[in-house]
Amino acid sequence: MNYLFFIQKLFLFMINDTVDLILKNFLPLIDIVKNDVENESELPIPVFCIKDIEKLCVESIKILHDCSIFPRISDTCYVIGDIHGNLYDTIRIWINMCKEPSHIVFLGDYVDRGENSLEVVVFLLALLVKYPDRITLLRGNHEFECINSNHGFKTEVMNKMKNDDAFYSINRVFDWLPIACTINNSGFCVHGGISPFLERIESLYLFKRPITNFNNQILEGLLWSDPTVLDSDFIFSERGITYDYGLKAISRFLKSNGLSYILRAHQCVECGVKSFGNGKLFTIFSSSNYLNGNNVSGIIHIDQDGKIEKYFLKPISEFLLLNKRYFNANTNIIPWDSTNTYKSLKNKFCLVKKHSQKAISLPKLQKIAQKRRKSIY
Repeated sequence: MNYLFFIQKLFLFMINDTVDLILKNFLPLIDIVKNDVENESELPIPVFCIKDIEKLCVESIKILHDCSIFPRISDTCYVIGDIHGNLYDTIRIWINMCKEPSHIVFLGDYVDRGENSLEVVVFLLALLVKYPDRITLLRGNHEFECINSNHGFKTEVMNKMKNDDAFYSINRVFDWLPIACTINNSGFCVHGGISPFLERIESLYLFKRPITNFNNQILEGLLWSDPTVLDSDFIFSERGITYDYGLKAISRFLKSNGLSYILRAHQCVECGVKSFGNGKLFTIFSSSNYLNGNNVSGIIHIDQDGKIEKYFLKPISEFLLLNKRYFNANTNIIPWDSTNTYKSLKNKFCLVKKHSQKAISLPKLQKIAQKRRKSIY
């Protein structure tokens, strides 16, 4: 009995040590982003070994296993829309949102179409394991292997890790993500929207995880649907899957479930947050400069009184999009010739510029960040 207890404590220590290592290696980047430094050096991006990523995935599944597939959150909340591999905005959001003890709900689409999907997922999962009572990660349509194997995530992992082990491990975590949640019994949070086949939200508890595909009419609506002005009720979606929904369908859904509004993501809106139906629905998109655009990053906050506030982060400068330096989180040096490794990503995303092969240590990066802090203050 004592031996089993010792093994359990040792394993827990190893997991905590791994999570702390991961978060610690994001500190130089967090420090630069926090001080809004845009004109010097490169952004330090940590690269983690497959062993640490797999440990993180195992622990993430344990956390998600104990979490409801449809959480009911009673707290002040920040709600975040699509990230799509935008690590800089993910860090900016965390810095701004962690200043107060609010819950943070992410609405899905963490991967694909951005350069740093792998790092975004590792960072978010580390936060989930470290702060399971404050972080909710919902599932988006891009958190399915059949989608993210064809839209950039798998290519990115293969180029960075030289194999697809991390890709499959992370997708097994995605299979356990919640599919929706409520906030203070007023807001319904979901990636895409509602479905004509979903009348009562209590039916969401009937879904069993792991969920490996979205071949279900309710799931299709939750993940793929969009609001529309073309019809007041439901109309078949132009995406070729599920139904889009109008104001009449939204009002009926909210009334049937005793809710006040829907918070969803799934569509890029240039202004970051877009209201629909006189505040009955909000679309949130949190990845600025999406696909080289000039859109802002949008965030919504719900306070203790249920008041909805919109926050915005300005688009990222081109300098920060192009200047990144990858370092090995275990050895503190760059693990590869990033010019050759990211050649296919450059062709795919048009975001990566050629990097120097000169190694730079993590302590040196920390000194640079410290020097900048002094110059700012």
